[in-house]
Order: sequence, then C-alpha cells, then structure tokens
Amino acid sequence: MSNVHPQETYDNKDVVYYDPNDPNAPQEYYDPNDPNYDPNTVPEIPGYEGWGYDPQTGAYIDPVTGTYVNPETGYAIDPTTGYSIDPVSGDFIDPETGQTFTAEEAAQANEEYAAEEARLKEQGVYYDGYNDYDDQEVDTSEYIDVKRAVKFSKPGGRQKSQSHFSGSEMRILWLERLDSRTRRKNWILFFLCMLGIVFMMIHLLVNWNSDTLEIEGTTGSAILLKFGIGFSTISALCALFDYYQLEVYTYRKYLKPQGEEVSELGWPVSFLVCFLAECAVIAIHPIPYVSDDKVGLLMFLRLYLIVRLIRDSSSVYHERHTIADKAYQDRGGPVFDWVLILRLTFDEIPGSCLTAMFLLLSLVCGFCNYICGREDPSSEQDFDYIKAVWGSAMLLSTGMPKQAASSSWSQAIEVLTVVLGSLMFAMVLAVIHNAVVLRPKDRYGMKCIGSIHRQEQLHKNSAILIQSWWRLLRMEKKNRITTQDYLDFSSVCTRHKRVHERLRVQEKSSIDPTMDTLLSLDKSFTDLKKDVSDIRIAQDIMVSRARELKLAQRH
Repeated sequence: MSNVHPQETYDNKDVVYYDPNDPNAPQEYYDPNDPNYDPNTVPEIPGYEGWGYDPQTGAYIDPVTGTYVNPETGYAIDPTTGYSIDPVSGDFIDPETGQTFTAEEAAQANEEYAAEEARLKEQGVYYDGYNDYDDQEVDTSEYIDVKRAVKFSKPGGRQKSQSHFSGSEMRILWLERLDSRTRRKNWILFFLCMLGIVFMMIHLLVNWNSDTLEIEGTTGSAILLKFGIGFSTISALCALFDYYQLEVYTYRKYLKPQGEEVSELGWPVSFLVCFLAECAVIAIHPIPYVSDDKVGLLMFLRLYLIVRLIRDSSSVYHERHTIADKAYQDRGGPVFDWVLILRLTFDEIPGSCLTAMFLLLSLVCGFCNYICGREDPSSEQDFDYIKAVWGSAMLLSTGMPKQAASSSWSQAIEVLTVVLGSLMFAMVLAVIHNAVVLRPKDRYGMKCIGSIHRQEQLHKNSAILIQSWWRLLRMEKKNRITTQDYLDFSSVCTRHKRVHERLRVQEKSSIDPTMDTLLSLDKSFTDLKKDVSDIRIAQDIMVSRARELKLAQRH
C-alpha cells in the first residue's frame, strides 16, 4: 500500500496522523490510488441513519431540527467552534469539562490558536500530516481526536473534570423542544377541523328552505361549501399525518425501550391503530352529490381534539420527561397520557369541568336537535335554536324531551343526548360522593386524635404505677408493709404492662400492606439489635473472666 500517511507507535498501538485541514481524512489506512476508495464516504454510526454529515466537524445533522450533534457525546455543537451549546444562555460549553465560555471568548481562543499555528509554520515545526514531525509523544489532553491530531481550541486550557451538562439533560431538552412542535401541530389540526365544522353549520343554515322544509344540497352555494368542507377535511388529514410522523420519530429516537426491534416498513402498531381511528373520525363529512346533508352533524365528533389541547396545556404533562427520568416508571408510576391528565384536571377543578361540559353538550346537541326538529311539520312555528338548546339542556339533566322526535335522525340524536346526560349525572354523583366521604387528610386527623388519646392513657397508667411504687417505698421505710401490699403492687405492674402492650400494638397496627411490611422489618431489626447487644455483653463478661484467670495463674 502506497502513499500512506506517516505513523508511529503510541501506547503499543499504531496511530496514524492526518491533516486537520483535510475534511475527508479517514480514520484508517487507505490508498488514494485504490479504485474502491471513496474519500467522500460518510462514516456509518448506529442510530444516525438518514442524518446529514458535516465532514469539517465530524458532526451529524438532525434532518428534523437541523442541529449539529456530536455522535461521540450526543451533545448539540456549534459547527464553527466545535463547542456544546447551552440551551438556556446560549453560551458554549466544553463537553468534557463543563467549562462555559461566551461566543467572544471562543472566537478569541480560535484566533489565538490560528496565530500559534502560523508561528509554528514559520519555525518549520508545524505538523501538516505529511512531513516529519518531532518525535514527541502525543499528549491526549491537547487533542480532541488523537488519530486526526485535531487540537482543542478553548481559553484556559483543558481541565480534567467531568461535564455538568449530562446526556440525560440534553435528551430532556430535545424532548421538550419536540413537545412545543407537537403542541403547534395540534393547534393547526384543531383549527382545520373547526374550520370544517363552521363551513358545515353555515351550509345547513344558509341552504335551508322553509317552504319545502328541507335542505337544498344541490345549489351552487351548497356545492361550494361542501367542497370547502372537503378541502378542510383533506388538510386536517394531512395535518394529522404530520402530527403522527413527529410522534413516531420522537418515540423511535428517544422513547423506544431498549431491545425493541424497529420495523422499517411502517409505524408501530399502537401508533398506526390510533392514527387510523382518528382518520375515520375526521374523514366524516358531507360529500357532494353522494351523502345526506345531515351527515355533517357527525363532524361534531371532531371536538375530541379539545382533550388533546387540555393535555398539552397541562403543566404536569410538560414536565413528564423530567419526572420519568427519575426512575418514575420503575416505582410503578402511571403513564403520562390524556387519561391521566383528564383525571388530574377533573380532580383539581370538578365544578368547572362539569359546567363547561354541560354548556358544550347543550349547545352542540341543541344545534343538532334544531337541524333535525325543524323538518317536522308539526313543530311549533316559533321553534328556533334557543328553544332547541333549552330542550337539549332539559334532556341532559332530566331525561325528559320537550319535543317528540319524528325522524330517524331526531331519534338518534335524542338517544345520544340521553346517554351523555346519564354519564354527566354519574360524574355529578361522583363529585358529591368525593365531597361527602371522609378524605385521606381527614382520616389522618382522626388517626392523630386516636394517637393522642392513647398517649394520654399511657401517661395516666404510668402515673398510677409511679404512685403505687412511691407508696410501697414509704411503707417499707415505716416497716408497715405487708404481703398484701406486695401483691397489690404486682397487680398494678401487670396491669400497666398489659395496657402498654395493647396501646403499642394499636399505635403500630395498620391495614396498609406496605406499612405492615415496614413494621415487620422494624421489629426484626429491633430483635437483631437486642441479640447483638446480648452478644456484646457476653463477650465483655468472657474477656473480663479471661483476664481474671490470667492474673490468677500468674499469682
């Protein structure tokens, strides 16, 4: 093999030094005349497939965020200086020492390093990768890459200390940034879905013919509005696909369990099932010349996206990455999903949640009942949206309709309203139950009161024991003590011991299995401590007896 860069032995290993100004310098021996050699080949590192590559810094470029990432440390770096970037202050951080520099200090250090290189070139001792260099041992503290002989360029020199900006913090930082992008995509999806609902409502109200009591779905304005609904639906489906693309990328990049195989053919099954279900809900809309106009009422199912917005606005959901990084799941913590966030929100403000839900269902169900009820010839002449909302509110709260349903659409909406009202009634009962039933804080107060009563009873029995003992001593001094007095004092001691044991058991008894286990361990440790104390006393006695025997033998 010819035209190989000079090499030498370092720590019993062959080290090849390349020109730091050569962006395509490989990390192995190569022959430029070899027809199979490609100097522009990107190094393959697991986990960075499909990323861009910067040959000057050796960093990989995230295709989603455009961030330069050092594959050896996983830190985001500045392509000009090679330092890690502090996401809060924007300062530069040495990933090895944790030393922080401003952009001006880093630029000054680079200028000083360039001047030092120019001075060495003038003196003829600068190593360019091809000429002979002084036979000096390579100092690993001066080089960021020993094989390429690329030096550190930073003020103050290299310090041998560990970085304070760990990889887990960088991972949490990127996850939080991806969460902000996810929230923005959710708002875009919600806006497009609500735009389709607005077009649907305008179509059902504008194209109503009060003379024929039907919706004219073949007029020019109706067709135009239906095409607008279809365009907004297609845009919403594209936004939904974009949202799930980001979710799958985040899962595969940062949240995938170790050892789980990644399928290159498609998304994970859990994401795919949810995506198809949401597509089926969002895709419902009145199709021109095909479906009934009242099919558009099913577009109100898109209001499920409000749940996702509530989830994204929760402070607990924002901090889930930091919480989960502290062995949260290993301790049995629940998954941070929309179900948990809804439970936390409802537990925090149940009254506001029930009020908002009742108003929203009354307005939506009232609009649906109005659209279907106005087609009935027997309906009242002054039947309008306000009366429909009032009837829906009564149907939700009492289950009694204000107007008889005539068409199949009216009957279906009436049944759906009654079902939703039953669910709301159950939630109201749950709130009342939680308000009436004794809370854990109240139970703790009762436990404290019981503990205080037991302490008072124990103090009382202890006072009786001390009083009996003092009376017994006085009787002994006066030589007036009898056998009955000793028996009475013995009975007092026995009674005190029984009361003490009973109160101690009541104080430490619990129906919590975890507490019972801890109390059992505490008892075991107490017995062990007592056994160790007895062993020490026995050892001291044996040592003292041995000394006495030894002294006796000497005499």
